[in-house]
Amino acid sequence: MFGLLKKKNKTNFSIIQMMPKMQNAKLIREGSFVTRGLFLSNKKNVLLRRNFYMQKILMNIYQDKSIDGQLFSLNDLTYKSMAPYIGDQFRYLIHILSLTKKRILNIVFNKKDSWNVGINFLDWKIFDIEKSAVLKNPKNHYLADPFIVREGPESFCFVEDYDWVKSKGTIAAYKITNQIPERLGIVLEEPFHLSFPYIFKYESKLYMLPESADNMDIRIYESIEFPMKWKLKTIVKENVLAADSMIFEHNGLWWLFSNINPIGERDCCSELSIFYTDHPINGEWSPHENNPVIFDPSSARNGGIVFQNNSIYRVGQNQAFGTYGGDGISVNEIIDLTPHSYQEKYIYKISPSLHPKVRGVHHLHSDGKISVFDFLK
Repeated sequence: MFGLLKKKNKTNFSIIQMMPKMQNAKLIREGSFVTRGLFLSNKKNVLLRRNFYMQKILMNIYQDKSIDGQLFSLNDLTYKSMAPYIGDQFRYLIHILSLTKKRILNIVFNKKDSWNVGINFLDWKIFDIEKSAVLKNPKNHYLADPFIVREGPESFCFVEDYDWVKSKGTIAAYKITNQIPERLGIVLEEPFHLSFPYIFKYESKLYMLPESADNMDIRIYESIEFPMKWKLKTIVKENVLAADSMIFEHNGLWWLFSNINPIGERDCCSELSIFYTDHPINGEWSPHENNPVIFDPSSARNGGIVFQNNSIYRVGQNQAFGTYGGDGISVNEIIDLTPHSYQEKYIYKISPSLHPKVRGVHHLHSDGKISVFDFLK
């Protein structure tokens, strides 16, 4: 409750192996999840997902596998009472009433979060809405998750096009000519929600890897008539709730970065998992040894990627309490990527506070000449 009342962005957990005979303890696993707005909902989420990792650890012990961890003294452990004071309970009641009032007003006045897509023709490290072209949202729609693709002399922007009436997204394309975007229309639609239209090239063919979490899979589409026609090529993974997946080649292997919730709930903001193969279309994807390689909603969820000068920059969403994308995005350079190790280095952050009319930012992509991002007004 304390983290919720203080509007902490994340709630932490630890799994510790006690070794009283040695007067030591071993930290086996730690991580954090986005703090939810209701105490019982937040508690349930942490318990369920923490228990998932506890079961994995117990299974490894049962199978006589070594359990890595960091030793520390039992004297360093501190315990805090979890019982809230009367004042804390009163503050929580006010929080519930305020949250309920806000939701009722949003329903009455039909107020919805509306994302927008900006196109910047400056360096991708410069976030300047005033100098960017902003795509006009179609009526009763919003646009988000933009990716820029250069095919020959022309540039195209692919976006999530969310329809409030249908309560689902499709993939739309825009052609950019002389710095002027032209809407081409919907290029991919399914009975379920689609977003995050990540595109990659393999053997001179273009493929799209949109988010299809509502269908519980990770899927790849092949371009048949670029940019307007795509067909399903393969299902990478089934029965998995995964968001914002990306595939790229590095050091002779193909890598799949995906935000997967292992217990199948909607929150995919806290864990980044990696898989690798020698063939992105027909290969078998092996899990990274240290999955999830990032266990922190401050940077785990993918928000785009930039390839420049033989460097790979992964964009991570910085989740904020109560507002998706409310704390902006961070750009992180991948400096170590093997089947057994992963490390990235923080480069810089794009915060919504950089512009007075922006409440959130959660995506950035660039081809080196044109950069695209989304923002919440």
